[in-house]
Amino acid sequence: MERSLLRRLLQEQHRAQLQHGPSQVAAKSWGNIAANWSQVVMVIVVAWGYFFTVVPVFQKEKLSEDLARMEMERSELNKNLETLVGYERRAKEYIEHAKEVQDRLEAEVESLDQERTEATKKIQVVESDLTRISRDRKRLQESLDLTSAKLAGAQDALATIEARLVQAEDRLYQTHRRQLLGQHQWPYEHYVRIKMETSKVDVFRKGGELAVAQALREQYIQPITIVAGKVSQIESNLGAFDKMEIDTIEARILSEYKEGLAKQAGFLVCKEPDFNDWQAEYIAITSNTADMQALCEEKYLSEMARERSFSPEDIAYIKQSSEWKSFLGGVSRNCRSEVRYAIDRSFSDHWRTISSPCNDRIDNLSQIALGELDPSNLKPFSDLSPPSPEWVSLRVEKSINEWMEANGSRLFRH
Repeated sequence: MERSLLRRLLQEQHRAQLQHGPSQVAAKSWGNIAANWSQVVMVIVVAWGYFFTVVPVFQKEKLSEDLARMEMERSELNKNLETLVGYERRAKEYIEHAKEVQDRLEAEVESLDQERTEATKKIQVVESDLTRISRDRKRLQESLDLTSAKLAGAQDALATIEARLVQAEDRLYQTHRRQLLGQHQWPYEHYVRIKMETSKVDVFRKGGELAVAQALREQYIQPITIVAGKVSQIESNLGAFDKMEIDTIEARILSEYKEGLAKQAGFLVCKEPDFNDWQAEYIAITSNTADMQALCEEKYLSEMARERSFSPEDIAYIKQSSEWKSFLGGVSRNCRSEVRYAIDRSFSDHWRTISSPCNDRIDNLSQIALGELDPSNLKPFSDLSPPSPEWVSLRVEKSINEWMEANGSRLFRH
């Protein structure tokens, strides 16, 4: 405010200088300056009075308003506090009332327990009376049978038929359960396994190398694929009985079996080997038997020398004879036959090993479905790869040694 006033005074002084010129302005300058400064002092005094008298009054009024508002808020808080106290008091009353209700209910429960005990005793008395009445009824029935033999005979016959029907249903259920568990008639899966075993005979054989993959694929039957045949066999067997007797049992057996199969379906799917890889490995090994053939011939000649007690000179003499080539031809044929037999048997044995877990699931199909076998106890799957050349070579060498030991005397008789 003071700055604005000073700025205005300076502007008026500048205009006066412009209007009257330098000489007149100089004459009046000191008087004007004094008047102007007196106005400035007056303005300063007014401003000082405003800031130190009017502003505190405004601040006091504002504080009074704030104090009044806070007083109203405190009053509101007190009301809320009283309300909360009232709520707390009512809550305590509710809790006390609930405790009284609980005590009353506990007393009623205790009373009901006593009444139940008394009712149990009364029931026992009633049962005793019923037993006595039953005995009396039996005596009365016997008396009635004496006077009405024909009616009594019909009633006895009806009771006997009903008892036999119940026993027949139970026996029929147990019979079919034993069939499914392989304890009675051969289950369907056993016929499947027999067919698989009979078809295995000529898979690994000379002349059949190119058919190995297809033959193995046909032999490696997934357990889940024979479920339909198994269920069909069950339905066929049950259908041989009288319909009146079979309805309940059929539903019971089929329902239990199908539910078990659905629940354990994951254990009825086997990992599959690479059938083409098996065929390729079989062809590769049977096409490269030179080392195994040479080993067999070497062992053959060594065993012959030991069996006949030939000296190095004897062997040298024999090799120079005219019969040596013919003899070597016979040795080569024998070894070729034995090596091929050992290779085929090695592949068959290894195939039997890797297919055993899947066959185990087929053999135990009904046990799995009916919950008689924990699937975690089934044989685990191993590496499904074909046998390695090194493993086959070891098996062939072992087979040659066993062949020599078992047939040495016969082979070297002449």
